[in-house]
Amino acid sequence: MTFCHTTLRVNVNVNFNARLSRAAVPRGNAVSAGVVSLCDHTMKLRSLPEQTYLTSPVVAVVVFAGVAAIGVVLYGLYLLFCDGRVRRRATKREPLIVLSWPQFDVPAAAAAAAVFERAGMGFRLTTFEGGRTDPDGESLQSKVAQAAAKRMDPTWMKVINAAITTASLPSCFTKPEYLPKVIFIPGGAHALKQLREVDLKGPSPSRFCRELHALCLAVLDSGGAIGATGHGAHGLPPIKEDSSAHSRRIVGELDSSAECTARKLLDVLGIPAEAPSQAAGSSGQLKEGTSTSAKTKGA
Repeated sequence: MTFCHTTLRVNVNVNFNARLSRAAVPRGNAVSAGVVSLCDHTMKLRSLPEQTYLTSPVVAVVVFAGVAAIGVVLYGLYLLFCDGRVRRRATKREPLIVLSWPQFDVPAAAAAAAVFERAGMGFRLTTFEGGRTDPDGESLQSKVAQAAAKRMDPTWMKVINAAITTASLPSCFTKPEYLPKVIFIPGGAHALKQLREVDLKGPSPSRFCRELHALCLAVLDSGGAIGATGHGAHGLPPIKEDSSAHSRRIVGELDSSAECTARKLLDVLGIPAEAPSQAAGSSGQLKEGTSTSAKTKGA
């Protein structure tokens, strides 16, 4: 009896120890295996973007398509908010003053702008590619410029400030409903450089000049007028004398005749040089008896 009891206790201890040993070993192995598996999985995830995703043509196409979609959205917002304002302003048909780049002659541009402002038409500045164009330093040393600076002439300040963000020569102006009534091209040394190019064949119109000629012809066809002073005359297309548009092409030989040239542009269109609210007390009227197709002498 004692022997059987001892044998049973030994068997229980052996079974219990074996159960403990069997339970401990698998758990330890499972944890170790889980840790190793987790590490391997993490390393694989870290290596996937470099080895798979960044080099995958499909992902590259998706990224490119996303960037293109963002560009389309931004361009749509530009057309909605920026170009929409350009088109709405263009429908007013303000006189267009074409400035040279990277510098422009301030007195001629400001004198013409003042005429258009007094007529209640406003004005719009443009360059070939748009953006900023700076005042020519020498033109600001003239007596006219110094006098305007002393009295803080608002039109001069408006022209100089507007020249910081000029519009490019927009293609929408080629549409009749967006064409300006008047185009004025002031001269200056920079205007000559931009309107004319010289090669072995000699001087010839630049690309900007050719596009400007096309725009001027469109303005004339719509019943508008074009004018220029000094070297800016290169931007005007030649018009035959027997053409009905010849009288609406005004040229001032000198840049100092910009004010008189701008007045003639309005006169040939039958637009009063003074707005009704400004007409009282004004003494600056264009003298009669001079053909508008003749060249204007500088003062």
